[in-house]
Amino acid sequence: MNPMLPISVLVSFVAVFAARAAVPAPIYEENFNMRHDRVRLVNGAALGGPGTGVSGMLGDRAYMGAPRSTEQEPNSPVAYAIAPIADRELGAFTCAFWYFLDEQTPDLQVLAETAGAGFFLHRNGFEIRLAGNSPEIRTRIFATGSRGTWCDWTASGRWIFVAFTWRQEQNRMEVYQGTFDGAVTLVREMRRDVPTSPLGVRDSVISRPETLGNTYTPKHDRPLAGRMDNFRFYDRVLDQAQVERLRLADVGNRPVSPE
Repeated sequence: MNPMLPISVLVSFVAVFAARAAVPAPIYEENFNMRHDRVRLVNGAALGGPGTGVSGMLGDRAYMGAPRSTEQEPNSPVAYAIAPIADRELGAFTCAFWYFLDEQTPDLQVLAETAGAGFFLHRNGFEIRLAGNSPEIRTRIFATGSRGTWCDWTASGRWIFVAFTWRQEQNRMEVYQGTFDGAVTLVREMRRDVPTSPLGVRDSVISRPETLGNTYTPKHDRPLAGRMDNFRFYDRVLDQAQVERLRLADVGNRPVSPE
């Protein structure tokens, strides 16, 4: 018996896999390759020079935060999202980005506070805080632990890719890690008590602005001590194959083909 599958079966298999891995368009995306109207860089935040982005290619740039840890130092570099990242409550999301730490530090750093979600990095890894949509819903906190698949979350001197997904129905979060050479893997799955509420929107772009690379509070004293690149926010959960497509596109400095 011929062990090879018919060509038609192989074509169908490839088509199904490609469809499963197709990536929808994000509701917000920032690649930091040029100045435009999506973010406002203040307090010394800047776009890096050619080749500072994940791929290292000349056309690829990154957000440049504090050159070192500046815990408790006010008015540190920050990027403001000029328009809301999400203008409605969300029952699910995926947030994915790359970061590069200049030095391994135990200081608390805020990588993003967006769309009712905060992503905080300290010596024990990431802490993710999700705001509710009413005073009765307490902030939901998820913690990753210090270790990822490929490296510690606070490893310095290398690009680290991270993606967080959340579903309201199960109040479940999945955390993925990848690197320039390492494929995306599921690091941790966490659940909290249900029922829960949608992810609340920011109540004001003035008093509670959405920020990348630092906290939104007026002191701006929790800066990312390094670089950030290719920040994306989706209004749905992406699966592991879709998240890996993001990583591969960024490594090659290519756009992600939408659905």
